[in-house]
Amino acid sequence: MYLKSIEVNGFKSFAHKMIFKFEHGITGIVGPNGSGKSNVADAVRWVLGEQRAKQLRGSKMEDVIFAGTELRKPMGSAYVAITLDNSDHSLPIQFEEVTVARRVYRSGESEYLINGSACRRKDIVELFFDTGIGKEGYSIIGQGQIEQILSGKPEDRRELFDEAAGIVKFKRRKNDAMKKLDDQNQNLVRVSDILGELERQVVPLEKQCEKAKKYLVLKEERQVSPLQKQSERAREYLLLRDQLKDEDVKLFLFENRNLEQELNELDQKIEIAQREMKQTEHALAKAKEKYGKQEELLDSLKQEIETIAAEISEMKITKQQKEGQIQVLKEQINTERMRESIYLESKDKLFKDLNEKKQQLKRFEVETEEIRKEYEAVMDQKIQKESEVALYQKQIQDFEKEHEEIEIRVNAVREGRMRVAGAIERSQTVKEQLNVQIVGLEQQMEELEQQIKEQQNEKTLFNNKIKAIKGKKEQLEIESHNAKRIEETLSVERRQIQTEIDKKREKYHRIRSNYETVRNMAERYDGYGFGIKKIMEQQAVESGIIGVVADIIKVEAKYETAIETALGGSIQNIVTDTQKTAKKMIEYLKKNRYGRVTFLPLDAIKGKSFAREEILSEPGVVGSANMLVQYDETYKELFSSLLGKILVVEDMDAGIRIADKYHHNVRIVTLEGDSLNRGGSMSGGAFKNKSNLLGRSREVEELKGRLDKWTQTIAKDEKKYDENEKKLKEYQQNMVNLEQDIQAISLELNTQQMSCTAIENRQEELTKRKEQLVLQKDRLKRELYTATEDADRLQDEQMDLESANEQDEERIKVIDEKLEYLRKCAEKHAMEVSKVHMRLSQESQKLEFQEDNQERIRSEIERFSEEFNENQKDVGDVNENVKTLQQQIEELKDSLNLMEQKIITDQKRHQKIQEEVKTKEILYKDILKEREEMIERVSGYDKEIYRLESQKDGKKQKKKELLDYMWENYEVTYHQAKQRLELNETESLLRIKETINRLKKQIKDLGPVNINAIEDYKEVSERYEFMQKQHEDIVTAEAHLAGLMEELEEAMRRQFNEKFKDIQRVFQEVFVELFGGGEARLELTDDDVLESGIRIIAQPPGKKLQNMMQLSGGEKALTAISLLFAIQNLKPSPFCLLDEIEAALDDSNVTRFAKYLHKLTKDTQFIVITHRRGTMMAADVLYGITMQEKGISTQVSVNLIENDLDE
Repeated sequence: MYLKSIEVNGFKSFAHKMIFKFEHGITGIVGPNGSGKSNVADAVRWVLGEQRAKQLRGSKMEDVIFAGTELRKPMGSAYVAITLDNSDHSLPIQFEEVTVARRVYRSGESEYLINGSACRRKDIVELFFDTGIGKEGYSIIGQGQIEQILSGKPEDRRELFDEAAGIVKFKRRKNDAMKKLDDQNQNLVRVSDILGELERQVVPLEKQCEKAKKYLVLKEERQVSPLQKQSERAREYLLLRDQLKDEDVKLFLFENRNLEQELNELDQKIEIAQREMKQTEHALAKAKEKYGKQEELLDSLKQEIETIAAEISEMKITKQQKEGQIQVLKEQINTERMRESIYLESKDKLFKDLNEKKQQLKRFEVETEEIRKEYEAVMDQKIQKESEVALYQKQIQDFEKEHEEIEIRVNAVREGRMRVAGAIERSQTVKEQLNVQIVGLEQQMEELEQQIKEQQNEKTLFNNKIKAIKGKKEQLEIESHNAKRIEETLSVERRQIQTEIDKKREKYHRIRSNYETVRNMAERYDGYGFGIKKIMEQQAVESGIIGVVADIIKVEAKYETAIETALGGSIQNIVTDTQKTAKKMIEYLKKNRYGRVTFLPLDAIKGKSFAREEILSEPGVVGSANMLVQYDETYKELFSSLLGKILVVEDMDAGIRIADKYHHNVRIVTLEGDSLNRGGSMSGGAFKNKSNLLGRSREVEELKGRLDKWTQTIAKDEKKYDENEKKLKEYQQNMVNLEQDIQAISLELNTQQMSCTAIENRQEELTKRKEQLVLQKDRLKRELYTATEDADRLQDEQMDLESANEQDEERIKVIDEKLEYLRKCAEKHAMEVSKVHMRLSQESQKLEFQEDNQERIRSEIERFSEEFNENQKDVGDVNENVKTLQQQIEELKDSLNLMEQKIITDQKRHQKIQEEVKTKEILYKDILKEREEMIERVSGYDKEIYRLESQKDGKKQKKKELLDYMWENYEVTYHQAKQRLELNETESLLRIKETINRLKKQIKDLGPVNINAIEDYKEVSERYEFMQKQHEDIVTAEAHLAGLMEELEEAMRRQFNEKFKDIQRVFQEVFVELFGGGEARLELTDDDVLESGIRIIAQPPGKKLQNMMQLSGGEKALTAISLLFAIQNLKPSPFCLLDEIEAALDDSNVTRFAKYLHKLTKDTQFIVITHRRGTMMAADVLYGITMQEKGISTQVSVNLIENDLDE
């Protein structure tokens, strides 16, 4: 896997879409400071999921979007995409090329994409787990991160080593497990609380249940014989309750009527206020229109005044400029005339000076020739003397060289004599010592032979004991192995059973949840209109309401979609017995404002059928819609009317064919729910949701059946699990006994083996010692022979050295005498050469002085000639310039006259417009005042309307509260209340309230009678059992998670320890290679390897081992680079992006850095942002980034000429 390309658009300084393509090896990105190089690294970090703006060198995430420049507008979004080659399938994804992209908008919305498909940030982070790639990995090292690796706390380096050790995903899984464990604990607490509450409810409810059962028995007896044993208390309670209901209805009707009157009054006031407000707004609109026109007129006049004033000002400035130009031209004429007089005066002087310089040049030429002849004569004398001195010096050098060689030989001979004498003496001593050592070795060898025989006898005795113990141990191990195999089989079987039970329980709870949801939806009429729900609430009161269409029909599952499409909105229609019932319900909806509902009275609905029966025989026809449903015979006409003329076909093709044949006079529905309507229109497509009103009853029955089936299956598995656990415990106890026996045998066996091993080791040691003594004796004999030969050779060498020494000393005396004579002669000739040198120097200075004078005179003659010719030319130019300047002055004067006339005209016009503006401003202020008065009146009306509307809302709310109170307490609507009682105008509101309070007190004094206790007890008991099972499941899950976490931590510790040792070893190797020596190591700051920080200690060559903070900046950087390279060696990331990490290194270290970088390219692709020449030279490809337009980064070509890089 490697990085193929990076695409950026609108990210930071990259205003244009830009694509960087990469190959294997090293790619360099170069450019001046501030050109946007580091934005490439930020882009890669950002697309991999970085969410901290500070890490992207910004204050908020919006800062990554191109912010615009003086010439360009800001962009609305930023987009970055990286494409990776995944042909080796290093990433756990099926694609061979993976493109990861991220886009963010200024509104704050963002999205992540993998190969163009939307995904979560979590998906991208998990995709790159343990690859080294990621915002927290070691594949992207930005500016300053090198410093952070070293200067940060030991704990801060943890993420880098976790990524390198490959335990990041394990840590994430551990954190997820911890989170799940916390959730389970919270669930456990919550379930425990619910269980406690339910336990408190079950006991009293059980008592109430018994009491209620007795009450119901008595009630049944009373119903059988109502005149016997009537409960006076119950009768009184019912009487009081009916009286309270009547009084509450009266109070409700009184208050409702008062609220209606107040609402009518408020509506009238609001209407008046709105009418006044409309009139005022109309007048305000006219005032605004008038104000706008006056404002536009004033603006145009003021604009015209400003234009005229600007023109006058501009003309005055131009006039002043032209007057200045005339003055300048007059000055130029005076200057030209002065130049003419100067030219004439200087002409004569130049001619005279030119003749004088020519004569002076001739004199200097004669003097120079004489000095040159004298200089050549002295030069010949100098050469002769220097050759004589050189000859003497050559002879001296030869004799000195010979003298030095003889001195070296003499010293060598002297040292050799001393060395030989010492060697002869040492040789004699060695011979004596060797003879003594040989005798001692022979005695030791005899003692060793005796010890070896004794050890062999002991070894034979121990081997016999070990053989007997091993036989016994093997028998016990066979028994243990058989028991363990059976125990493992039972454990596997138990885990399989437990897994199956867990899966089945999960399915059971999921099905139960679905069952409860569907049942509740059916009971609450979810999916139906508000009005329909309210009508169905009246079904218990009004016997004429049969139900909604979906409740009285049954359909097979395969026809549900077709029938629901055929019914359309009719599926929610309510069926009534008569039109009278339907009318009554419509009145109910109107009075309570519950919306609109369609009713189907059975006494008014007539059936329909196809006029042409042959249509049912067409190919592809399933049947008439009313023939595919089941219903009571009472509703035959109803469903014949709704579905009798709708044809159900298999698919759309069959439907189109039949529709064409019958001229689109038939409504057709397919099994998938598409429809062809009369007239030719077609409807179809995908359903937004799966709300199936027809299938609810069927779904409830199916789910109930599945629940019963799963309950039986789980009970069987639990019984099987208990049997398995019993067997497993028996075998586990047997294994414990066997293990204890094996441990005792093993202990005895180990004792005997250790004794035997000790004897073998001693025997082996003695044998080796004997062999060493034999070898040592042979070596001493060889050394004795060698020492004897060396002594003889040294005697001969001493005699030869003494003879050679005498000849060399005689030759040294002769050479010393010759050297003394030659040095005196050389010194005399050297003094003569020095005198000749001084004279030659004097002559050379004279000659140089004369030549300089000649050159100076020649240049002066040439200058005077040029000045004379220019003088002649300039006199003619002056007259022409004067004429031209006078002509320009006349033209400027004419232009000034015209400009003065134009200024006077514009000033008069300016004054006239200003007077007009003053008049218009007075009128403008009057209109403005009128408009503000209108706005204040509109605001007052608006506030009044708001106040009245608030009062109206308050009254409506109070009215709604009254309606809710009546419904919640008595299930009585306003219409029912009016039918129940007629208001007596003589009754007072105060008396009704007093009566209600008295009745409530009497009911309270009677005490409670809980008729519903049986149902409550049943419901709470079922819920208690369910929650008890939930509690057990949570405890089991908690134990399972705790076990997983322990296994995970053990694996993480083991893997981290292994990788940490490898990193330590390779870190030392890389450190030595990059520094050329030294020592480096890593240390854990804590005993817990999973949480411990990591300390880095480095010792560059020649320095004491020290803490990182004591190193120089370059040493810190190179140490951190060594650590990163060590990690890359052990766990190479597919690509690595380095942002100026070698900036602090000197040239020699940069070369080492680049060399090692090349070694790593075998497994890793490198993208390096750099300023350093050494890194650029190592790169295979270079990208250049610059800002040709301020604030916008652009990609450019890079010149790789050697000299340019040197500069």
